[in-house]
Formats: sequence, C-alpha cells, structure tokens
Amino acid sequence: MSSVARASIRDNNPVAPATLAQLPELAAVLTDRTLGQLKGDDLFVFPAFDAVDSGDPNAADQQDLTADQKVLFTKQRQVWAGNVMGFIGKGDEQLMITSRFVRPGRQDHFFQYLLAKVLGTPNVVDLSTTGSAQRPLVDLLRYSFPLYLRRALRKGLYKTYIRREENEAAVRGPIDVARHLRQNTPFLGNVAYSRRELTADNHVFQLVQATIDMLVGQAGGRKLLASVSDEVALVREAVGGRHGDVRQLINVNQQRPVMHAYYREYRDLQRLCLLLLQHRQIQLGLGTRQVYGILFDGAWLWEEYLNSLLAPAVMHPRNNSKKLKQFLFFDEETGRNKGSIFPDFIRDAPRVIVDAKYKPYGNIGGRDYQQMLAYLLRFESRHGYYLYPEQGTQLEHPLLVRQGLDAVPDESGRPDPSAIQHEWDLDRIGLHIPQDCADYPAFEAAMATSEAQLKRRLGLPID
Repeated sequence: MSSVARASIRDNNPVAPATLAQLPELAAVLTDRTLGQLKGDDLFVFPAFDAVDSGDPNAADQQDLTADQKVLFTKQRQVWAGNVMGFIGKGDEQLMITSRFVRPGRQDHFFQYLLAKVLGTPNVVDLSTTGSAQRPLVDLLRYSFPLYLRRALRKGLYKTYIRREENEAAVRGPIDVARHLRQNTPFLGNVAYSRRELTADNHVFQLVQATIDMLVGQAGGRKLLASVSDEVALVREAVGGRHGDVRQLINVNQQRPVMHAYYREYRDLQRLCLLLLQHRQIQLGLGTRQVYGILFDGAWLWEEYLNSLLAPAVMHPRNNSKKLKQFLFFDEETGRNKGSIFPDFIRDAPRVIVDAKYKPYGNIGGRDYQQMLAYLLRFESRHGYYLYPEQGTQLEHPLLVRQGLDAVPDESGRPDPSAIQHEWDLDRIGLHIPQDCADYPAFEAAMATSEAQLKRRLGLPID
C-alpha cells in the first residue's frame, strides 16, 4: 500500500509552495475550483448550498456558504486558502484546514471547540495530522451524524410507497392468483393479495437505523447520540427498531437515492450513512480518484457557536430556515413587504443588534458598517456590536456614528466634534481565543473565562 501524504494549512492564509508540492494532485484539483464543481458523493459541505442553485433569486442572500466559494484560490500569483475548515483528500493525499485564529504550528483546539459546541457532541474529534491517516475524517463524519439526522427530521418523516404481500381474509388490494393458489390450497378463508402503502418503514430509514446501531456499538457511540435521543426514537419507531441485511440496504440505497428537492436533507443523510456503513474498515477514499472529505464554513461555525453561547437571551433569525425573517420596507402599492433581512442576533430591552464576524477586527468595514447602520435604523436601536475572534489582548474597539456634513476642520486639523452622534455607537468586541494551552481541557477552561467576560460585557446572565 502506498504511503499517505498529509499536510495542514490555516483558512484565509497564503499556502506555502512547499505544501502544494507535497500534495500535487490535490492542489491541482482544488485550486480555483468552486465547491459546486467539487461536490460529490464523498464530499460533505456545511452548511449545504443546494438552495443557491435551486432557482430561488433570494437564495444567495439566505446562506453563508455558496457554491462559488473555493477551497484554494489564486490571488496575486499566490495560492490562498478560502473560508472553509475541515478535511479533504484525493487518492493518497490529504489536507487538513484549520482556523486562522490559532498560531502556526499549534494544535487547533479552537476548531475542535467550535465543532463540539455546534455539533453538540463530546470532545472526541482528533484533528491531529500526525496520527492515523483516516482518523480526522472518520471523526468529523461520525460526529456530524447527529446534526445531519436532526436537519433531516425537521422536514418530517420521509415516506415512500412500498408493495406489501398479504395473505388474510380482509382483502385490501389486487389478488395475486398464483400465490393464492400456492398458499391457500385447500382454501381455509385467507386470500393472497398485494397492496401499496405509504410508509416511513422504507429503505432510507432502515439505512439510518443500521447506522445508528453501528454507532451504538462503537466507543462513545451512546454518548454521541444522546443529543438526538428524540430523533433516534422516531427512527426506531418508524422501522420497528429493526433493519434488513446491511449489504443489501447499501445496494438498495445506492440504486434509489432520495431525489425530491424538498427532502434534500434526507439525501445528505443517506449519503453520510452509506459512507459510514461502506467504510467500517476505515478505508475512506484511499487509492480512489474522487475528492472526499467534510468541510465547514468558518463564518457559519462561528455564528452557530455564538448562538449556543448567547441563547436564549437574544433572538437568532436564521437565514436558511427563514425563521424570524425581517423586512426593511412595506410596499403600499402591492401590500407586500420588501427587502428581507436577517440580522445575526437581536436583543430587546434595550434593543441591541449583534453581528457575528469570523474575521479580525481590522477587516471589519465597508459593507459591514452599511449593513449595521441599516439594522440600527430599521430596529430603532442605538447600539450595535460586532463579535469576532481575538487572538491578542485588546478586546474592544468602539466607534461613534457621525451625523450631518463634515464641518471644516478647526486649527488642530480635526473635524468639528459636533458632527459626531454620541447617542449611536458600534463596538467591535473580541472573544479572546486562548493560545499556547497545554492540552484541550486547559483550552476549555480558558474559553469558559473568555465567554464569561463576553457575557458580562453584553450584560447577559452568566451560567
């Protein structure tokens, strides 16, 4: 078996030519190709960007991650990493993309922490590139299963028509003459017939049940599924707690993928279950020509993490589900709302707008400011906050909103102070990301301190 070439880079950073030379085949297929071009049966992307290509003109404004984003792209004759984190490979080449908010060469506890908080799983994801070649991918796939299951079941139970063969007195379908003569001679009162039934006890849910049983049998599996115990119960109820032969289930689900656009979350869950069940020997992708892996949008992870931290004290309008959608205008002529908007977080009493930014404070500007001002005006708020990850020690960078025309500078060369509106302010507040922690438990403890400081600054209750 050939050796596996592995490397690690940080998101939103230039990639060293030596790293690209280590992974020539992977670099060739990733550079300047979009996620939409790369997505296949063995590549999972969060959040899903299918709606962008669905024909919905507003879809691009309702998603953090879009199909035209790139894992690697060329800028000024240099290759840069995009805004995704995770694990991706092709053949015997594998690349781990970690967070830019961790110093180079350090273990990325921050990415692990975000995954643990957002996926709601125990800390078991090993993002080290020095261990088993398959360990990071296997961990990320296994521990994203609860999130895929939860998303799918939000659409309700996936039902299909199946043909059942019955032999009873109460006939509820066309009689199967050949089978009837074979089974009911001499005649004792039963009739052999077949009927079609719309049911959740189908190939998809049986595949999910098989995956659940597999995970339960693995170390930490019961703890992993504890966060989706209600969803697991629904699956067990749908299939009666059983499933057929795993090999046959795999073949049936490969031949009959979920195709309906409304149930695309079930298609993603089906793909994940197939991958986990097919590769129980942990040979994911090795030796194949297809791109495989799992990628997370950094901005989406950061926003979902902040939601887990700030809820329920703040509302969190969700772009993808259109929950708590707000509008900028009302059109009197048509009687319809116009200009849908989704502020990241809104808090009442007092009204405060909070925007999540997965970028250094120095990169916050331009459209970020214009968007925040629109939110402040629309929601009649005078206080806005940008929350961003901070590696250093300076955690607050306040801004005061100007008003009116800028006056002629006085003798000091400074604009007239009366042109500054002191009642409106924006604050760029950093959540300190601990550096140089000895191990993950130490990082968790340091993050708890950072989170308490942030909540205290925002006036939120501290657990």
